[in-house]
Amino acid sequence: FKNSVNSIVDQLYIPKEYYLKIDKNTELIFSNEACLLVEGKFSSNNSLKLKGKNWNGLHFIDLQNVLEINNLEISGVGKNEYGITCLGRSLLGGLTVKDSYIDIKNLTISDSKTEDTLHIFRSFGSLDNLLINNSFSDGIDIDFSEITISNLKIRNIGSGEDLGDCLDISNSNIMIYNSEFSFCTDKSLSIGENSIVY
Repeated sequence: FKNSVNSIVDQLYIPKEYYLKIDKNTELIFSNEACLLVEGKFSSNNSLKLKGKNWNGLHFIDLQNVLEINNLEISGVGKNEYGITCLGRSLLGGLTVKDSYIDIKNLTISDSKTEDTLHIFRSFGSLDNLLINNSFSDGIDIDFSEITISNLKIRNIGSGEDLGDCLDISNSNIMIYNSEFSFCTDKSLSIGENSIVY
C-alpha cells in the first residue's frame, strides 16, 4: 500500500505465491462486502487498523509462513448474521485463522457482528495481549488447535438473538494466563469435548 490510509472496495486475495508485508503504519477502510483473504505469506509489525461498516473480515487460510502480527485493530465486521462470506468461502469469524501457525500480539477487535469475533481452526501458536469488546455472538472460538493465550480481556459478548460465550473451546489444548472475562451473556469459558485447558 502506497498510502498510510487506503480504501478497499473489493474482495482482496493473496495467493500462496505472494507475500503481503505491512512495513509501515497503515489504515485500511473496507466498503460493505469487502474483505481480505490470505493464503500466501503475511506479516505486520507496525500499527495496522482495519475498519469499515458491515465488511466481511480478515481471513488467513493455510499460510505459508508463521502468521506474525503485532499491533492490529479490527472493527465493524459483519451484519448481525451467523456466518460471513469472503471470495465465495463461508466462514464463521470476523477474523479467521485456519491451518496456520500464529504469533499474534497486541490485537484489538471491537463491534463485531459475526458468529465468532475470532475463529481459530486447526492452528498452533500464541496470542498475547488481546482485547475483544462488543460482539454479536461468541468472542473467541477455538477448534482442533493448540494455543497459548496470555493477557486476554473479553467483554460485552452476545448482543444477538442467541447468547454468546466469551471463550468457546473444543477439541483443543489451551493454556491461559492472566485473562479476564466480563459481561458474557452465556458462559465466560466453555470447554467442549476432547479439550484440555490449563
